[in-house]
Amino acid sequence: MKVNVRDISAPVIQRCPGSISVISNEEYGNITWEEPLFSDNVRLHKVRMSRVPSGPITWGTYRLTYIASDAAGNKAECSFSVTVRSSTRCNNINRPLNGRLDCRHWLKGKYCEVSCNAGFTFDHTPAHVYVCTRGKWSPTNRLPNCLSQNSNLFTSSTTIRPTETVLTHRSHQLFNESSLALPSIRKNCGPGSEAVHINNRIVRCKLCEAGYYKPNVRAVLSCIPCPRGFYQESRGMGYCERCPNYETVQTNSSIPIMRGFASLAACSMLGGT
Repeated sequence: MKVNVRDISAPVIQRCPGSISVISNEEYGNITWEEPLFSDNVRLHKVRMSRVPSGPITWGTYRLTYIASDAAGNKAECSFSVTVRSSTRCNNINRPLNGRLDCRHWLKGKYCEVSCNAGFTFDHTPAHVYVCTRGKWSPTNRLPNCLSQNSNLFTSSTTIRPTETVLTHRSHQLFNESSLALPSIRKNCGPGSEAVHINNRIVRCKLCEAGYYKPNVRAVLSCIPCPRGFYQESRGMGYCERCPNYETVQTNSSIPIMRGFASLAACSMLGGT
């Protein structure tokens, strides 16, 4: 008499790691972790590992799945995450005068956003986000300060275009030589620059900051941030450049950044290659 014994027992998981965090000095370092351990009542046939995302391991979070199977096709599965973080420290940056600084950590370093307290406005347009990667801040670690919206004095470093010289010079004469208020004028300063207002009165035109642009469109009066997936490193520009990883920004984002950047390096925050 012949007796067939069917193996219906799945492999047993002896060890399955929880979430693992690894610190790496190098963007593409040699990353290792303790692998899961399986056993079987007969013998293991194979253990297969899959990783999402695939490709070279760099700073980021990965989902790993190990599947063990025996000769009868019974399977056991162990899944866990591995997060690789940069070991480079970012220097703290100072809070703007009369403003707030909101900073958070991400896999490659740190990023900050700035805002003014109620009743104050920036002395120049800030970048949408200040990003620190490899210990360096981009665009810089110099933040704008916030001035009272009731201030009668405004100073700014700017380049005046030839077509704006006459009107701006006359505005300065009125502003400096008398206590009379400047008339409220709706003015388009041209591509790459915007009118500076205090109490609804134009003081001068100033260049758009890095991370912002103003196209040559009459209806657009103010500098606007570069859209998500784009960047602009220079001041006074009428357009933004597309990030090299533009095609992947919708599906592989590391942090919820919805606007563009003030440097090419900051594009790496959106993931991709």
